[in-house]
Amino acid sequence: MIAEVIVDVKVKNVNRPFSYSVPEIFKEVIELGMRVKVPFGSREILGYVVNLKNEENEDLKMISDLLDITPSLTEELLKLAIKMAEETSSFLISCIQAMLPAAIKAKYVKKVIKLTNQDVLIQYFNKKNEVDFDMIAKSDYALVKKLINSGDLDIIYEVKDKLKIKYDTYVLLSNHFSEHINKNAKKQTEVIEYMLTLNEPILKNQLLKYLNLSNSTYKTLLDKQIIEEIVNEVYRDPYSNYEGSFPRHKMNDEQEFAYTEIVNSIKEAQEEVFLLHGITGSGKTEIYLNVIEDVIHLGREAIMLVPEISLTPQIVKRFKARFGDLVAVLHSGLSLGEKYDEWRKIRSKTIKVVVGARSAVFAPLTNIGIIIIDEEHESSYKQDEMPKYHAVEVAKDRAKNHHATVILGSATPSLESYARAIKKVYHLLELTKRATNSNLPHAEIVNMTEEHKYGNLSIVSDKLYKAIIDRLSKNEQIILLLNRRGYDNFLMCRSCGYTVMCKNCDITLTYHKSTKKLKCHYCGYEETEISKCPKCGGEHLKGFGYGTEKVEEELYNLFPGVRIIRMDVDTTGNKGDHERLLEAFEHKEADILLGTQMIAKGLDFEDVTLVGVLSADTVLKLPDYKSSEKTFQLVTQVAGRAGRHKDHSDVFIQTYNPEHYSIVLAAENNYKGFFNQEMKLRKIGKYVPYYFMTQIVVTDENFSEAMKEANKIVQYLIANLSNEVIILGPVVPQIKRVNNVFQTQIIIKYKHEPNLKKALENILITYNNKKVNIIIDMYPNFLL
Repeated sequence: MIAEVIVDVKVKNVNRPFSYSVPEIFKEVIELGMRVKVPFGSREILGYVVNLKNEENEDLKMISDLLDITPSLTEELLKLAIKMAEETSSFLISCIQAMLPAAIKAKYVKKVIKLTNQDVLIQYFNKKNEVDFDMIAKSDYALVKKLINSGDLDIIYEVKDKLKIKYDTYVLLSNHFSEHINKNAKKQTEVIEYMLTLNEPILKNQLLKYLNLSNSTYKTLLDKQIIEEIVNEVYRDPYSNYEGSFPRHKMNDEQEFAYTEIVNSIKEAQEEVFLLHGITGSGKTEIYLNVIEDVIHLGREAIMLVPEISLTPQIVKRFKARFGDLVAVLHSGLSLGEKYDEWRKIRSKTIKVVVGARSAVFAPLTNIGIIIIDEEHESSYKQDEMPKYHAVEVAKDRAKNHHATVILGSATPSLESYARAIKKVYHLLELTKRATNSNLPHAEIVNMTEEHKYGNLSIVSDKLYKAIIDRLSKNEQIILLLNRRGYDNFLMCRSCGYTVMCKNCDITLTYHKSTKKLKCHYCGYEETEISKCPKCGGEHLKGFGYGTEKVEEELYNLFPGVRIIRMDVDTTGNKGDHERLLEAFEHKEADILLGTQMIAKGLDFEDVTLVGVLSADTVLKLPDYKSSEKTFQLVTQVAGRAGRHKDHSDVFIQTYNPEHYSIVLAAENNYKGFFNQEMKLRKIGKYVPYYFMTQIVVTDENFSEAMKEANKIVQYLIANLSNEVIILGPVVPQIKRVNNVFQTQIIIKYKHEPNLKKALENILITYNNKKVNIIIDMYPNFLL
């Protein structure tokens, strides 16, 4: 037998399967998706089995060892990884590793755990309940695999210094305890008499404590085979303290129609992609829950993706209340151990619903019926590091593999999705009214230029100030959005004009007052607060601009006694911070929730009747063709947090561009008007969705070298692609140096280009061993 193996080496000319002969003792055990140890050059390295051939070749090197007894990857995920690598121009090994939990990729000790009191593999266990996997002879792998499949054994990964598998030890009387009783040993007799009164095994710790039993006595009982131990793995459940229930809401006519359309499609296995376009508060989540319930009744499974960790606590609570222990959670906010346990639960097929962020799309479910992507327009569904996949595209591929249905939900769908829905590529469902029958909040645009004319230099306009005073007097709550963290955006010397810059990047340092640090939000560089200008020595350094930290300070000055919760990257760095802060706000421990975009989506608070967008221009002024779309989405989404349960709510949108169509139409909650306006501009500029786009970023420590090689790539593309393709660049980005690496970009626009994939592959091969680095992005979220 021959195994084709992808080795763990991220080099382009090694990005292909290598053939190895399978030793006789492994032939009954080896499967696709398993990790193996193989000789490669002068060393032995990790690899993944991607194909098996029933052939022999004595000239091939042998596989040294199997690192799995059951595959780490399902066959479906393995095929998906291969497709992902082709479509994203990524290393196959990177795509495979993106699908696995960190525990499998970290340094670990692998152990075999005995789960029952059956006498199996006595030569290894010998009254023990666990042994190191390395102790198992390779000739016994087949037997171990058989015992794993029968539920007698399991394999766990104990990651050094990071992860320890948790399990409980239970105690019961052995079948032959009466043969070993020493009647003169009073403590032993006491244990036996007590355990005879029990109907089930008891936890070891409980037994020791209840009978005041010493470890030596316990060991004697165990050695004499009077008692036996059973080991049960304990999964870490980060949401085990979630209690209470969410009431089922009766769906309105629009919800019922959407629900029926989706469920009928699932039952008929039509493999449709639905775009559920519903205004904020229209009850999309209730539809999701009801659809998933039907999917479970059909014996199938569901994946529910949310865009950010901050959304997960509220979503998970609703899912836990409806589906209980059938729910697993996968997102980056979990500890290494929690993630590993959730993944193991999914793989053990005890889970029916997976809720999580982007990487949860790879959950190892085997009978998927529905994949739901909430807030489908969110940029966080696209991974910025290799492999640069988009979760929406992966979800569609997985749905096709499982003959499943996909729901893309949003109050502000991406232009690409809505255009596909209009063209009937997606099935469009629309919700035009709120589920609670409450009205949308009244939105008003505030021209900050006029505020300044009348002498108000605060970031809080006069109208917003009065509205906050009014809500505080009524004991109602307020959400304020500013999509910029820190205190001052930058420091400048008023004597010589010097601006304090990052030493590694072409960007100003942001001042953080709470830590008295100047920080770079790109590379992480920081330095202590300075009082003198590094250039002229003057003492007239002044901070400019507003961050959430500065706004918080100003709010305390404007509204004495106000209670504020600030949510941004600086206040949510520790595990559980998101949940803790949101729960505090929900329990009315604060009057104002101030934050960046993490508070703009998916949150539902009963007493929020006022939302203030402190600066709608933050995203709008970015040099990116999607800046208007992102502004419209962000303003519309945060405005939707107001008045979800009460009428007479208000939204104030502060801007220096009061006539810009994205802000005007967001204030009107007019998605279709924005879509039509933005599509006209996209057509003129030949941007998505009228054209596909690919971005090539060329980086080097020497700027001239990066530009020289980028120009060569442009000439190669011109010579090898059709005349229909538009090639822009190379151009210098707004921030041309990040972490001491210079970058330049090339943009390729095309409608259909059969030669593109081959051309990109050749570029990667050409630059494989050169100092210049090439990054290809088939789904660029933004242009540099």
